[in-house]
Amino acid sequence: MRAKPPLTRVHHIVQDVAMGELIAASTAGDVEQVRLLLQAGIEPDANDTYDALICAAKNGHEGVMQALLEAGAAVDSKNNDVITALMVAALYGQAGAMRVLLEAGAAVDSKNNDGMTALMVAAQCGQAGAMRVLLEAGAAVDSESNHAMTALMVAAWQGQAEAMQVLLEAGPVLDLKDNDGYTALMHASASGHVDAMRALLEAGAEVDLKHNDGRTALMMASYSGHTGAVQVLLAAGADRLQRKEWLGGINVRRQERA
Repeated sequence: MRAKPPLTRVHHIVQDVAMGELIAASTAGDVEQVRLLLQAGIEPDANDTYDALICAAKNGHEGVMQALLEAGAAVDSKNNDVITALMVAALYGQAGAMRVLLEAGAAVDSKNNDGMTALMVAAQCGQAGAMRVLLEAGAAVDSESNHAMTALMVAAWQGQAEAMQVLLEAGPVLDLKDNDGYTALMHASASGHVDAMRALLEAGAEVDLKHNDGRTALMMASYSGHTGAVQVLLAAGADRLQRKEWLGGINVRRQERA
């Protein structure tokens, strides 16, 4: 491949240095410096690896974000990790930054490479305030990741009880299953998150649904040694006899293969 002409190489070096300054100013929340750099002709979206708007959103610098958006920054641009500024703001609980992005037209249900939305990201980290902002903006509560996980499943898996309450108020489908056959209750039970389990059961989650391999939430909690989770499930009427039936089926299959 032919080398770039010297003047072109110099131009790219100057652009890279200036973009570094823009990212630094955006991260620091220096609105005046950001505006000066933009007026000097720096493109707000010139760096694909670390986006200035994403840096500002992460730190909640709303004034910087407004300046970047007014200069033409793409509100839904993604960095190399394929995350948007809205996802980053949700991750760090920057509700004000999220409102700036949504008012600028950010796609509330945009997904990353794993199919995760901003709502799922916020649910995973327990950012209840961010989740309320997203739901008020019309985020799909039952949107699924590439693995068919919903925000409710993610919150249950991580034991984010407050996040789950926010989601439950939005009326999700309680007993959806991911690609492996886990429901939200199964995720919470397997991890021993009793507060999350109680919230799901009080909302009407089915206690005896079966995983793809035939296990129930009670079996998962028992196998993992989560005594408190077992007690919660039994109090909710979980069928303890299903475990014997499941183990009996395994023994039959083993004998058939022998």
